[in-house]
Amino acid sequence: MDYALNRDKTEQDLLESALGCTCEDAFEDMCRVKEMWHKEQGVQGFHLVQSFAASEVTPELAHQIGLEFADRLLHGNFQAVISTHLNTKCIHNHIVCAPIRGRVNPLSKRQV
Repeated sequence: MDYALNRDKTEQDLLESALGCTCEDAFEDMCRVKEMWHKEQGVQGFHLVQSFAASEVTPELAHQIGLEFADRLLHGNFQAVISTHLNTKCIHNHIVCAPIRGRVNPLSKRQV
């Protein structure tokens, strides 16, 4: 979570978003949900990286694509943080999502 929300990589906090939680408290929010379901052990979260070719998208468009991808993938059932990094020649998104929300996470093969 710390890496995904590293402001040295995003260069601006406008390229950070959260689904079902806040960027400021995402880790704590996700931990609370795990505790609520008695799932403190095991998978702690999922981290996806979505990259774009150099000059393919603007930072704002990349971030919007990341938000839409996360929303479609998680169907609004899981907490997630989406952060667009500009620290390399290829703009890329980091999507960190909680492993549980009382249902099957589409990134997991296990029932939770």
